[in-house]
Amino acid sequence: MAKISALPSWKLFISQLKNCSTVAESSSGRSKVWLIECCGQRQQFTVVWIQGIATQCSNDDNTIYLDDGTGRATVRCGTLPSQCDKLTTGQYGMVIGELLETDESPTIRAIKMQDLGTVPRASDLWKLEVIDMNLAYLIHEGQQQLL
Repeated sequence: MAKISALPSWKLFISQLKNCSTVAESSSGRSKVWLIECCGQRQQFTVVWIQGIATQCSNDDNTIYLDDGTGRATVRCGTLPSQCDKLTTGQYGMVIGELLETDESPTIRAIKMQDLGTVPRASDLWKLEVIDMNLAYLIHEGQQQLL
């Protein structure tokens, strides 16, 4: 299996993570394959990409709570590569990682994190990116069914 950091990430709102279900665990047992349903179509993914504001950081800097306006996720960042800076409280940023749990506060193990505070209108653009990715997938799947 490919390294987790080499897998494509699926852009989702935090509220969407709550509706994901586990499909399988990889043979190594390290990562899970998840399923999300959108407009009657199902998509499997292993890596998720979310963006939001870091509302709280733990004292040991290993846990960050990220809010995107649709929900709040717990981000575990203790295993981030040393070249990745961790978000601090109040920063707007992106997190790419493995979805671990899908309860009221979905939990993600971060494999990449980046401050996007200097990107103009990053929050507004993010909403459009998520919608665009989901629509593009639906259109692609619809075309495949016609073939």
